Amino acid sequence: MAPKSNPATEFSEYLARVLNGKKLKGITGWKKNWAGTKGETADVAGLGPTDKARVLVEVERLREDTVSNVVKIWDWLEKGLVPQDVIFIHAFSGAYGGRKKPRKERAEFAGRRLRKEFRRATYKQISFAWKPKSGAKGIGGAAKRHAARLARSIIGLIG
Repeated sequence: MAPKSNPATEFSEYLARVLNGKKLKGITGWKKNWAGTKGETADVAGLGPTDKARVLVEVERLREDTVSNVVKIWDWLEKGLVPQDVIFIHAFSGAYGGRKKPRKERAEFAGRRLRKEFRRATYKQISFAWKPKSGAKGIGGAAKRHAARLARSIIGLIG
């Protein structure tokens, strides 16, 4: 029996599928739930010719602790699990425009600190308008449209 999916994984899977349809210099493919270490993954990773992560994407749909994704990538950089010049794109849904805005701001602060320590790494925040529903069982057409728009934004940042 296949493992049960969730909306966050489905969104990442669809985002990786859309990104795989784009050609980018230095990126041979995109993978959802790319494992930096056992038990820890990035939502989507753009892999280079040697299967090293060149781009890491973390998508914040509704998460409360957004800083932990920055700290996770920081830890991977420190341990040499990702290249020092990795591009880390931190994407925030429309849910972070209101009462969750401080969580986004704290992640941005941590991202600036990451950049001070790892000067060749890139940390970019992008926002996308979709406001996901808490407790959703999967993703529908609206989520897929927003994933496609997010993919275009990612390509615009790195392409």
